[in-house]
Amino acid sequence: MNLKTLTLILFVFTIIGCNKKNQIKTENYVDLVYYKDKSSDKVLSHIYTEIKDTQDSIGVFIKNHIPRFAYFFSNKIELDTLKKLYPDTIQIKQIFAKQINEKQFVSNFSKLANLKKQTKELYSIDEIMKVASRFFVVVNSGNTFRIKICAGGNDFHDLNAIKDVTLIESMTYEAITSAFDKKKSERPKFINNTRVYFSDAIKNPDSLNNNALSKLAENRLYEMMEKDESLKSFIIEYLIENSNNIPFGIKKVEYSRVGKGESHP
Repeated sequence: MNLKTLTLILFVFTIIGCNKKNQIKTENYVDLVYYKDKSSDKVLSHIYTEIKDTQDSIGVFIKNHIPRFAYFFSNKIELDTLKKLYPDTIQIKQIFAKQINEKQFVSNFSKLANLKKQTKELYSIDEIMKVASRFFVVVNSGNTFRIKICAGGNDFHDLNAIKDVTLIESMTYEAITSAFDKKKSERPKFINNTRVYFSDAIKNPDSLNNNALSKLAENRLYEMMEKDESLKSFIIEYLIENSNNIPFGIKKVEYSRVGKGESHP
């Protein structure tokens, strides 16, 4: 073996070794939990993701920002697919491991965990609000409608078909849920506005059947929440305050911080 060949082998070995060393192990941070139904050994009653108690720097960051990761793990892992595989627990574990190691999943997880140090992608406020509005859902209960702020089963498929909005989903979910951590007297106006919008959204001529009215009301509510100034201001404020730990930036526009009158380019 000549020196040139030996040098090439060492060079290739070094690259492979570095890649393995630097690759994040997502399985260290999320687990899959499931229980079988008491009435049947072949059916699962519950299946969900659980954040692992990992003590490294990534694990500590996750524990300090649980809502974004809880949303990400619960909604970007195909739990319904895994549930259908039961009672083949070996296959469930294999497919779960495959899902959390897919390139797009690992990339988004790395960005949420603040590991990717490249230039952050910028999103417009319109893009952010379009995503945020989808968390306000009209639920069709048969003869009646109700509204809920939902973290699962939201309709993001059309948005993700154009551009992956996973990061916006995770961060706007965290922002919106943080509003409910406040005292009732201090909660932003968009919470009460939602109820008013819902009442308007379900008004419609009797000519529509229940399902058609549900879809119409859903789209109306999305549109009204997307334009709600209180929701917009609250989310912008939240993203500004967390700008050092969020995985994207806001495109340069003029807006004022809530209650402070500061202008940000």
